[in-house]
Amino acid sequence: MAGLLFWAVFLEPRGLRNDTTSIALPRWSVRCGSVTVALVADLHVGSPFNGPRSLDRIVEVIHAARPDLILLAGDFV
Repeated sequence: MAGLLFWAVFLEPRGLRNDTTSIALPRWSVRCGSVTVALVADLHVGSPFNGPRSLDRIVEVIHAARPDLILLAGDFV
């Protein structure tokens, strides 16, 4: 139980994943080109030990990816 608590409070909120996946859409016209989408979820900013600096880091990673669209999937604190 202590390990789960440690993970949930200290490790998981600080984890930042930046995965890249390509999806082929059969009806998407080649003339439209590609679209880069950033999906942002589980920010937990405002939780203990995860403040505004974490949000600054997240925003930097998103900007570096240069997405055409940013989706905010929820679970905000």
